[in-house]
Amino acid sequence: MCAVVALAGVCAVPLARWSGGGGGWARWTLTPRHTILVAFVPYLAALFFLHRTGAPRWAILAIGAGCGLLLFIPPTIGSHDIYSYLLYGKMLARDHVNPLVTSPAALGHDPWLRLVLWKHTPSVYGPLWSYATAGVVAATGARLGPSLYIVKGLSVAGVAAAAILLPRLVRGDDRERDFVAAALVWNPLVLFSVAGEGHVDGALLGLIVAGLYCYRRERLPLAAAFLLSASLITIYCLVFVLFFVIDVIRKRDVRVWAATASLSAIAVGAYLPLWRGMRTLSALAAVGAHFTPTLPNVLRDLVEDGLESGGVRPSIANAAGLNGARVASLVALAVAVAWLAWRRADRPIEWRWAMAFGAYVLTAPWFLPWHAIPYVGLGLLAGAGGRRSALGWSALALSATSLIGVALVRFGAPILAFVSGYVRDRRAAAHVAVAG
Repeated sequence: MCAVVALAGVCAVPLARWSGGGGGWARWTLTPRHTILVAFVPYLAALFFLHRTGAPRWAILAIGAGCGLLLFIPPTIGSHDIYSYLLYGKMLARDHVNPLVTSPAALGHDPWLRLVLWKHTPSVYGPLWSYATAGVVAATGARLGPSLYIVKGLSVAGVAAAAILLPRLVRGDDRERDFVAAALVWNPLVLFSVAGEGHVDGALLGLIVAGLYCYRRERLPLAAAFLLSASLITIYCLVFVLFFVIDVIRKRDVRVWAATASLSAIAVGAYLPLWRGMRTLSALAAVGAHFTPTLPNVLRDLVEDGLESGGVRPSIANAAGLNGARVASLVALAVAVAWLAWRRADRPIEWRWAMAFGAYVLTAPWFLPWHAIPYVGLGLLAGAGGRRSALGWSALALSATSLIGVALVRFGAPILAFVSGYVRDRRAAAHVAVAG
């Protein structure tokens, strides 16, 4: 109980800072990263005691909802992304401007523009998110406050759906199901990024888990609809669509193929009103030119420094490091996905999806902490077990270290957690085989 109270206390800090500063719809309060990292101490303590003593499912969800509500009240607690979502929606709904090819700066003196950080970059999100945010802005009459909270609510609804469906997918007892639910809804990364900042990754998690839930119950057309919806919000969710298509082809069910083809046509139709040739993807290319503290960025720095020390001009060394890191990232991701799709086709689907998204997280040059949320959900599911398997430990490690801006710490800890868990699982399996 003390750990839960401490977690709620940390979640209340942004609310206190925001209300103490006078509140307001368009005012945000910056929450330092170390505040979120501190929240992981009571979070892990609460999970430890939950695993030992148990708790009713309703209490677990109520605690998560209470902590989330404390963070939901301030408009945002750090990131400005939600204001970008809203302005892109306003561009489409009120100004009839295509946000996929036009930057917010084109609106000139729009009062929302001062809240947006990426003023000169078109939307990197797919058409479905553009239509959703445009619909919200139109429904509220372009009022900032109501629009903001509705969009935050969409992301929170995704996490709520995942919290309900994930325990039903766990192959284990009720205590293990409760642990997975708590590990998700009490997770500080999820709470602060979704309830606090309204990042779309919460909605993505809900769609991905819903797709997995339908897939496991052989409702394949509905699963395809959820996964395609996720990919129409952010393009990196196509990795799940790829695995789904490969599995559907293996099933040799013509009806499923026809349904998938129909949904693909709908997806193409969603893009058509906003499609302007390759300009439509220009924002993705622009963002891809920026490197955050990731493993590809470490590779880029090593190549660049090595060439410069060998007498190569800085401009040439920089271009070689940048392009080399991009190519290496694409090759590594392609190899990982191919290996999972063809050489590990016998493994549970949640394991393959978690591993594939983990490969994306490791190889993407552009990574922000909330991008890890889908991996956290899938990893907790795939790693469910009384002693917590490799993916479970890795998901918990990444949810905390993703907030640290040092690449080798950010990704090194989850990799070590996965490797050590994998070795332990292999030894346990070998021991069982010998005993049998």
